[in-house]
Amino acid sequence: MMNDCSSHTKRPPVTPNLLAFYLIVLITPFEYILDILGGPFPASLLARILATCAVAIVITYLGAEKPRTIGHLGIRVWAVVWLVLCAAVILTLAAARGQLQSLHSASPSELIFIISLSVLMKIIWRAFPNFQNFLAYVGTIAFPIGFVAIPFDLITQAIHHLPNVYDPVLYRIDALLMLSSATLLPWLVGQHPLIQNALVFIYNYTLLWMQAAAILQCFYTPARRNYMVLCSFLVGVLGFGLYYLMPAVAPSFFFGTLYPLHLPPAQELPTHEVLSPIASFRNTMPSLHTASALLIILALRDSPIWQRIPGIFIAIGIIISTLALGEHYAVDLIAAFPLVLLVRGLGAICLPLNDRSRYRAILAGGLLTFLWILTVRGAPLSLQMPDLIRLLAVASLVISGLLEHQLTTAEILSDHPIMPASAAF
Repeated sequence: MMNDCSSHTKRPPVTPNLLAFYLIVLITPFEYILDILGGPFPASLLARILATCAVAIVITYLGAEKPRTIGHLGIRVWAVVWLVLCAAVILTLAAARGQLQSLHSASPSELIFIISLSVLMKIIWRAFPNFQNFLAYVGTIAFPIGFVAIPFDLITQAIHHLPNVYDPVLYRIDALLMLSSATLLPWLVGQHPLIQNALVFIYNYTLLWMQAAAILQCFYTPARRNYMVLCSFLVGVLGFGLYYLMPAVAPSFFFGTLYPLHLPPAQELPTHEVLSPIASFRNTMPSLHTASALLIILALRDSPIWQRIPGIFIAIGIIISTLALGEHYAVDLIAAFPLVLLVRGLGAICLPLNDRSRYRAILAGGLLTFLWILTVRGAPLSLQMPDLIRLLAVASLVISGLLEHQLTTAEILSDHPIMPASAAF
């Protein structure tokens, strides 16, 4: 019996953390390709390519004692082939655009550091195999942190391709939902500098709170349900895509000196996109800060109470700060709920895709998110149906909460499959 059991443990299952790492390895080279095509600084490009290859190969190996296969080749071989092809494309584009000189700035020390770190992680894996899921988490966040400048640079460049914004539409939707009074929150908070500084701190370090929640989830939640990193990755990818479908610059930037006490009546604003008054990120709907706060709360459900209470406090602070700092419209927060439901359904890989609670979460989350896109982009028509917008807002909150609860219940039950009564004794 012992031999039979051990035969099933030679190939560890794909955890959400490990899947997130595979996805990051798959798309990371595209950051370089886009940077070559439109970004102003492909700094240390060669070192980053080599570092990506090193981390991808080593950490992918850490993810499975017996390498998985796709077709007749191991997944490590496919990873090497993919990254080498992407590197060839990047170098070709760099040469065609006369940017090869930037490769001379590549730092050998960066490559040595990544390889040394990877070797250290390999040693830890051999010594403590039970930490596989935690190492998968480390592999998931290790090298994207080094490339954070590239996505932000691409977002900055995208501003020139998105000159118009939907801020008037979002403000009018707030008014329909009777949430426009939320614009008074910045004024109230501004009267108390200590509270304002605390909210700025909580808001600015949202990524840090997410990383802390992800680490805690690694220790208190089974690996197969350790979804924080994967869901955070999916929220980021889908969220930035939605920002380009519904571009907006936030009320504090759009209204300028009129914000927050001298805003015009909502009825006087247009029902279509307008030229942005400033060159700022398009990042309001849905609120990814709110989505992050929700994921933090969900990630800590299995943690001790002394961790859940601070987590809830920080999550509430994040949500309040998005409004108090004028970074979002109130409707942005509502639209974050179905987005989180969607990524929770996609990230619940411990359940089969045809599981009722999982595909309901995916379908409902995706549909509600799509309806918000139609509402904003089709504002000349949708704003004439205020009751439907109110219904959509209520549905986004209620349905997301109910289906998330069902999904969580199904995940927990999957940890303890029902056995025959005789087997229990």
